[in-house]
Amino acid sequence: MAVSYFGASDINVFVGYGSPDFDQDKWSETSGLFGFAFEGVDFAYANMQTTLPAVLKAPFLGALDGFYAAKLNAQSAAFVGGGEILNVEAKNLELRLNDNDANWFPGTPLEMGPAVIDWAASFPADDEAGTAAGLGIKTGAYLKSEDEDTSEYAVEDEALGYYTDSLGQRVNAQGFLLDDLGARIDQLITLDFDGNQRLGVSVEDMRMDIAGFIHAQGSFNFEKGPQQLVTLG
Repeated sequence: MAVSYFGASDINVFVGYGSPDFDQDKWSETSGLFGFAFEGVDFAYANMQTTLPAVLKAPFLGALDGFYAAKLNAQSAAFVGGGEILNVEAKNLELRLNDNDANWFPGTPLEMGPAVIDWAASFPADDEAGTAAGLGIKTGAYLKSEDEDTSEYAVEDEALGYYTDSLGQRVNAQGFLLDDLGARIDQLITLDFDGNQRLGVSVEDMRMDIAGFIHAQGSFNFEKGPQQLVTLG
């Protein structure tokens, strides 16, 4: 498989009309915005394209050409610019996706749902390396110690810039965690889906007000998949 992936950590996103001022703490309140504002977004996406020769792919009619999966978590999301007509706010929004655009044997009597990757089985856990099952996607960020008082770090090796925090972890002077070789540790988002097609959205706390007439508050979850075996009477 040829793999392409994209990851991001703790980013702010605006989708709509207007230009948000991201330099402001409350950038989503920038005048003139109309659309959806997302804060504290962690995102991972992977796309896999088969490298099988065309003669081997042909019998499957495109079912094995490409696969993709994604995870997204936003600390908060809101519709802004709706005035008193539409107000929607959500905390801890999560998106889960594991799919393939092509079905097995499309256009034939044997057509079935899509083949999807079992990410956890394809990329097993490595206890020695300390990695969980699934494909870890780099986000460009690095893990930091929960101990933020860098002035209290104990010196482990001043020449190499190694210190020890109050939790006994090796860190550098800025508080980034270091591995056995002294390199910063990547902050990963792990795609660990099983071999089922999935499309899921969940919100821990959503509040909605439509024109002062419809009000709603609570948790929300939608899931397409996995497949289940049932008994017919």
